[in-house]
Amino acid sequence: MSHSQHTMPPLIKELSEKMKEPLKTIKLLQVMNVLDEKPSIPPIIVLGEAGASAGSVISTLVGLNLPSDLGVTLVLKFTNDDSVQSRNIWLTFYFEDTYCEKQVSEEHLASEIEELVKPIPENKRSKIGLTLTVIQSQVSDLTIILLPDINTHYSEPELPWQINTRKEDKEIEVIRGDILRYTKDDYTCLFLNVLSCPTNINSYLYKKILKGHDWFGRNIVTVFTKPDPSSECMLTWLTSKNAIKAPFGYFFVDNTINEADDQETGERDMLSLKSCDDARDGDQHGSGGDDGKGFRLNLSLSRLFPFSVYTQHYKKYDF
Repeated sequence: MSHSQHTMPPLIKELSEKMKEPLKTIKLLQVMNVLDEKPSIPPIIVLGEAGASAGSVISTLVGLNLPSDLGVTLVLKFTNDDSVQSRNIWLTFYFEDTYCEKQVSEEHLASEIEELVKPIPENKRSKIGLTLTVIQSQVSDLTIILLPDINTHYSEPELPWQINTRKEDKEIEVIRGDILRYTKDDYTCLFLNVLSCPTNINSYLYKKILKGHDWFGRNIVTVFTKPDPSSECMLTWLTSKNAIKAPFGYFFVDNTINEADDQETGERDMLSLKSCDDARDGDQHGSGGDDGKGFRLNLSLSRLFPFSVYTQHYKKYDF
């Protein structure tokens, strides 16, 4: 199958289209010897709490069937090569004395990864190196680092509180180590923080994980999956009260497709909210009408996958 411009993964297509003109300008400056270094898109680091389906969200965005719940860090590297006719995927795996590098098909990608990872005990999987290099035409070079799911709480009442705290600290240490391992103190990273609704706002470990990286939330995009419109109080608090720092706004994604309208809806648009300050201003002016003025904004990541979106006033919009 040929992965041309109209069939490439939505996230890669979106980034490629947005970067096309700036890259042309930069290339011209390079030809004129004004710039010497080739600019690069900062890596995207995906943090997802357990049950938030961060892996499923990334799988859909990049158009790959990725395995889930393996407890390993997966590095996705997209590389442009205009000479290739179809997408080529190379899997690199290493653990202790074992090293494997081979080309895999999209169809058997998940099973190939599971076959390599599952024999290894869970308490040793943090030492696994797992990289997928995707080579295709008409894409910008991009790296996505999908971290293991974060356990936001530990429900083991028979154990002393101190033991749970040590387990929590160990998990934080492992994930922060992975961030340093793959970014090498590169503070230009973009963090995609995937959380599920409803959730306990006080249990977030990502604040501790990002301490020293992006503590003030300047480079964080927050995505809430499985939103429930009945949880209006919780959602209002998250957005209007700035409970989570999110200068890029919030995304509420429900990727559950109704069978009745599955054939008709096709692809819909992803809607992002205003920044927290703008959202508060909108509440004060009472923008809660059917037209959703003030909140149906930034339809930039368009045509991602079939889903419904809830805005600040939690009206369900189907595109």
